[in-house]
Amino acid sequence: LLDPGNPDGWLGFGHWSQAAGERETAARAYLRAGILAPASALPLYHLGITVPDRIPEATIRATQERFATGTADGYWRELAAFALAYHCDATGDEDGAFAWLQRGNGERRKRVPDEMPLNRAILQRTLQAEAPRRRPTAPVGGSTTPIFIVGLPGSGTTLVESMLSRHPAIAGGGELPFIDRLAKSLAGFPTGHLGLDDDRLDALATGYLASVGEIVDLSGRFFTDKMPNNYAHIGLIRHLFPGAPIVHLSRDPMAVGWSLFRRRFETGQTYSSNLEDIAEFIAIHGRYMAHWERLWPGHVLDVRYERLIADPETEIRRMLERAGLPWDPACLDYARAKRRVATASATAVRGGLDKGRIEDWRRYARHLEPLRRALQRHGVTLEE
Repeated sequence: LLDPGNPDGWLGFGHWSQAAGERETAARAYLRAGILAPASALPLYHLGITVPDRIPEATIRATQERFATGTADGYWRELAAFALAYHCDATGDEDGAFAWLQRGNGERRKRVPDEMPLNRAILQRTLQAEAPRRRPTAPVGGSTTPIFIVGLPGSGTTLVESMLSRHPAIAGGGELPFIDRLAKSLAGFPTGHLGLDDDRLDALATGYLASVGEIVDLSGRFFTDKMPNNYAHIGLIRHLFPGAPIVHLSRDPMAVGWSLFRRRFETGQTYSSNLEDIAEFIAIHGRYMAHWERLWPGHVLDVRYERLIADPETEIRRMLERAGLPWDPACLDYARAKRRVATASATAVRGGLDKGRIEDWRRYARHLEPLRRALQRHGVTLEE
């Protein structure tokens, strides 16, 4: 309203509307931003996420023509390629969608650093550490208790948080960065917490809660910390909050691999731009989870995404029981929740449970054969 000719303002309005579940408003905002800034690929990219089947044909043609001229920079090509991939996917052109995804991921690969050597090194340091001493287990559900939701991106962590945060005793925290920051701040990362005494660990736990309290309402008994990659920090979490529930989402590796390859991460998760790296990272994730299970059998509650979609009430009840909370039917009404969903899964979560998404990757089975072979080489067990 203050500056209607500012495309960045319309982009921001679109982002806010999308997170709030106002899809049509978001789409109109992105269309307006694209009109005001036709040389930018950002409006096109976000339009592709929001309403991929409704990108104007004139915009599609103009984008393809600009690709043909070879004059656009790498960042524009990355964004535009993902947008065209989403459009092709929504309109049933699997060959076109996969080709554009390969192009977009190729451009992203040039922009972001390769993190796989670091991922391998951190895993090895974690696995080589001695078994940690056991602190006395505090009762679950004190004045404020986190519920940690972990798993690979695309495994259903956003869906689970959306369900649990509908419970009156649970506040939704979203993707909180504090555990990762804390882990990396300790000397001896990733196992710096092993040499700390209980007083120091309690002080770190108090500091974590203070940081969370600045952005999350902690007046209830529980809050969610839904940072998927915290699965690598379960050892630290177990020491800081011995009684805190930890929910781990698992999913068919092929479905997760496809979800990662088709998702564009602005920063981090650089492995997602390459099918071979995706397969190795899935294997790394599996080794972390097996390590924690050896140290603390049964402490992490494993929830299968496929079972959650098929029978959500049973799976939500399991999670609530782990926290000592009673069942509340509001957890099944998550799609109409007023809270903002600001992750890449916002559109899927707002759309409710869609059993068809479980097998969606099979439309691309032929294209994903290199992923299947790579997963097998890395020892990942595949579904039938």
